[in-house]
Amino acid sequence: RVKTSPRISVVLTCRDQGRQLPVCLHSVKRQLGPRDEVVIVDDGSTDLLTVQMLDHWYRESDLDVIRTDGVGLVRARDIGLRRSQGSILFALGAEQAVDATYIERAIGILESDSGIAFVTCGLYDENTGFVWIPDSASLPDLTGCHRVPFPALRREQLEHAGGYDVSFDRLEQ
Repeated sequence: RVKTSPRISVVLTCRDQGRQLPVCLHSVKRQLGPRDEVVIVDDGSTDLLTVQMLDHWYRESDLDVIRTDGVGLVRARDIGLRRSQGSILFALGAEQAVDATYIERAIGILESDSGIAFVTCGLYDENTGFVWIPDSASLPDLTGCHRVPFPALRREQLEHAGGYDVSFDRLEQ
């Protein structure tokens, strides 16, 4: 049987976020098909709950779990994006969740028009009521900070832009 490449790869980054990861993962998995891929990059978790979840529950579920030694969330995301295989890429942190139809709609838009490079959304924080809407349609601007929504984008567009710029990790300091 020939394994086909995933149509979308979702990269989740976490560090000691075992309590938040199930909500994030559920918001993603309910929108994915059987040939889609989830890559979890653990950035050096030491929290026992997180470590056990990643070592047992998620590995047993055939999710790709990558471990780093605490390289920072920007570099962890880069590692996951490079390891992923999908033609469409999407990334988020374990503290985030996506709307129940966002991924499906983003895939539909990208698959329906080859001229569209990426699809993005705003951000809503339920705790504070904060709303963020991107003021730029520039791919580097939208991928530049792990705290804002990462666009669903075609892999070749990220490669054309020179890849994911890990120098953005200076924004974490």
